[in-house]
Amino acid sequence: MSAAPHHSCIVGERLSVMSRCWLRTIRVGIALLAMTAGASTATSGPAADYSLAYGLELNGIRDTGVLKCDVAQLCKIQDTRRDVMIVATINRVDDQFGFLQIFGYRRGCCFFSGGSEHRLVDASKKLISVPIFAGRRLQGNELVVGNTSIGMLWLSFSIVPKARPQTGSEKGPI
Repeated sequence: MSAAPHHSCIVGERLSVMSRCWLRTIRVGIALLAMTAGASTATSGPAADYSLAYGLELNGIRDTGVLKCDVAQLCKIQDTRRDVMIVATINRVDDQFGFLQIFGYRRGCCFFSGGSEHRLVDASKKLISVPIFAGRRLQGNELVVGNTSIGMLWLSFSIVPKARPQTGSEKGPI
């Protein structure tokens, strides 16, 4: 693998490396929260059940965006170089958990922790960070260790309230 090693925020690293990692996480987090707030107040376009703000840093390239998603439908995140596609879904608007699946288009890339291609995340959190790895894929019940961190995915789910149909008594006087 020719990718430069990615520095993750690990306890025990030099203070300067750790402070850079935490500052990067804070900057991305603030940007994602701002995008989520903007997406949830926007009223144009087709109605969606929730919006998904994301930040993706993979091999030194950063991508950000906001997707309008429907419950029980796949919401696709893809980096600009098309190295990876991440699919997110929530089963119900009030569901606490979101399901992620990652597809790497290069051999040995890309996985979540433990070599897994699937991951559950707590969608009720304001900012979710998920490390991305390259190396060996999980097969069966084996334990995969030693994969290399190559990036990070940040997510923020925001429920978009849908207009409630009005009954005859709520429409007001004729």
